[in-house]
Amino acid sequence: MRHFEVSLAEFAFIRNWPWLPGAGPHSAVDLGRLETLCLSNVPFDGSSPMLKCGSLRSLMLQPIGSGLSADRVLSILSCNTQLEHVTLVLPSLASAILPMNSLTLSKLRTFVCFGNTWLIQLIQSLTLPILNALAIEVETHESLEDT
Repeated sequence: MRHFEVSLAEFAFIRNWPWLPGAGPHSAVDLGRLETLCLSNVPFDGSSPMLKCGSLRSLMLQPIGSGLSADRVLSILSCNTQLEHVTLVLPSLASAILPMNSLTLSKLRTFVCFGNTWLIQLIQSLTLPILNALAIEVETHESLEDT
């Protein structure tokens, strides 16, 4: 398998799908040379072997709900150093739990990310030496006390 995409047009609340992107880190999964992975509005386990296969060239992640932390996203990226195109839609990204190490993605040409202010933790950890296209949108919410 070289390309894998699962997308729902609209947000749907689905719990515990026992499927490939939901497989735990110790699942025996042979992904061959998976190059493109797109998971949009579907549940997945951030430690799934599918996200850490090492052969990805293109990655698009738009998880359902919360639970994905900045360090988990960095871990996914660090397992896929051949990435050329990354799109992350992370409106519910959580703060890093573990320390954020620096990561150089020497082949990344396109980086698109949308998310909350915790996205800044992730971006500050990245070095992207040959980047050609960049789009970043950070959503901030003012505190009710400030209005």
